[in-house]
This record gives sequence, C-alpha cells and structure tokens, in this order.
Amino acid sequence: VISRDMDGDKTYSGVVTSVSSVAQNSYLNPGKDNKVVMAEVKIEGKNSLNPGFQTDVEIAGKKRDSIPLVNAFSVLDENGKHYVYLIENGKAIKTPVKIGMKTVSAYEILDLPVGSEIALNPFKVRDGEKVKVVK
Repeated sequence: VISRDMDGDKTYSGVVTSVSSVAQNSYLNPGKDNKVVMAEVKIEGKNSLNPGFQTDVEIAGKKRDSIPLVNAFSVLDENGKHYVYLIENGKAIKTPVKIGMKTVSAYEILDLPVGSEIALNPFKVRDGEKVKVVK
C-alpha cells in the first residue's frame, strides 16, 4: 500500500482481504483506459493511515526474470502508445514498446531484450541525440 502526502510517499505491507468485482473509470485520468478497483487491505504493523485515505495498492505476484522491468518515469505515454529512448551506438532512439503489467513505479517491457540500455529521464533527450552512458 502506497500513501502519498506532503511528507512524501509512505509504503506499508499488507494482505488483500477483499476485491470488488466491478472496475470503475478513474476520475483522476478521465478519457484514459485507467480503471479503479476497490479493495480492502489489512495492513501489517503500525501505520499512519486514517479511514477514507486514498492509496495505491501494488499486488506482488511471481517474479519474472526474463522480462525487463523499467522505472515508470522512463516510459513515455503518447496518445495511448508507449515509448522509451533506447541507447544504440551512443544515440537516444525513440522506440515504441509493448507494455505488460504495470505498477505505480515500474512497467514490464515485453519486446526489448534483457540488458537493453534506455534513457532514465526521457524528458532530457531527443530522438537521435548523442548521449553519454554513465554507469
């Protein structure tokens, strides 16, 4: 469970106890394909949440090592299509990608080989621009 407030993000572990059978359109992103599913989560341990707080819930499943996970900030969403800047021969190349599962912080990229280098901040590069890879 991720709670966001003026003091920053706070993360809590818990167990899902119930999930609604109905998904609703997100009022936060009208016109997009985002859906909201109501769920109840029993938080494990102490927390600073109060009744009625809006939170995000990431549900962990089996780890898949063969599919690259990319920081959500590194993926551009333009008109329902997703892109990353793939680093090839010292240049940033805007590349369409197929997205799998998403969390608040990471996306599965289904059609890039594991180990592909991408720009971490796509807002600081342009297509075809020379870049220096820093490790």
